[in-house]
Amino acid sequence: MIINLVAKTDELFGFAAVIPRILRSRYWINSVLGKILCMNPDVVVLIAFSGFNLFLGRKLRKSGIKVIYIAPPQIWAWGKFRIDMLRKAADRVICLFRFEQKPLLKAGINAIYYGYPFYDLITPGRYCEQMAQLLGGNNDFRYIAFLPGTRKQEIQYHQPLFIHVYKQLSLRYPWLKGIIVGGWQADLPAGMIMVDRALRYDVIAQCDVAVVVSGTVTAEVAILGVPMVVCYHLSTLNRLIARFLVHTPYFAIPNIIAQNRIVPEYLEPNERQVYSAVCRMLDDRRYRAEMVTKLRSVRAQLVSSGATDKIAAEILKISRETIGNE
Repeated sequence: MIINLVAKTDELFGFAAVIPRILRSRYWINSVLGKILCMNPDVVVLIAFSGFNLFLGRKLRKSGIKVIYIAPPQIWAWGKFRIDMLRKAADRVICLFRFEQKPLLKAGINAIYYGYPFYDLITPGRYCEQMAQLLGGNNDFRYIAFLPGTRKQEIQYHQPLFIHVYKQLSLRYPWLKGIIVGGWQADLPAGMIMVDRALRYDVIAQCDVAVVVSGTVTAEVAILGVPMVVCYHLSTLNRLIARFLVHTPYFAIPNIIAQNRIVPEYLEPNERQVYSAVCRMLDDRRYRAEMVTKLRSVRAQLVSSGATDKIAAEILKISRETIGNE
């Protein structure tokens, strides 16, 4: 038996927010552990959510259960103190990005990379009819996508900022329409609509520019080849902690992969910064073309070649080996 466990992460945001929840999560870890042990699985697959899964994985392994960890914590950026925790929490770690594998292997962690597993899922065109209805089929307009994040705190900060940015952009570019992807219902200015996250690939593919919150969505936008502005917000306490823990010059995934600032990224962005970055992408054709070319290079490094199937095969292999050793 294989158990695939994805924990709910909506309420976690930043460094400091994790700490009190870890203290309160002890009950839930033991509760989940008890239920898993009752099922007597051969393998448990943990996905992301390090604040919970690092502790659960360690307990599972102490109970004699094999653990595979997909999407490990971002040790390459911050939190090197968690390397030992990850080593104790997983028998095999499957990385989302190639640059994650080397530091984990160096730390003695059994890490493997098969390619970006979501690459094959990024296929715009599934919602052609819905997109045609939303956009009205008017070729006189061009579009900008705003992705304010998935967590409550992310949306709470970024959506109002993005709406203000669009208001300023619409004064300069009356032909520009804005699309918020996956935000909260709110009073939107004329020329702006909101759509479900399920439509994000189709929306982004139709847009000239995307303004996004940092995360795996930046890899998705890079794969679609759309110029982007990347934003992220941390509370005052989280910023102070980040100064001591973060050891990477970039936080946007395309920039990390390229080891160069190919897309603008702003920590604690203000309206003027985002507005100016978008204007440059719309006005400067050469700058835009260079960014698109560099994003193609990033995309080439994310090509999966059936990564999802390979990950599934790896899980089944470990499960069979576990059964054979019993």
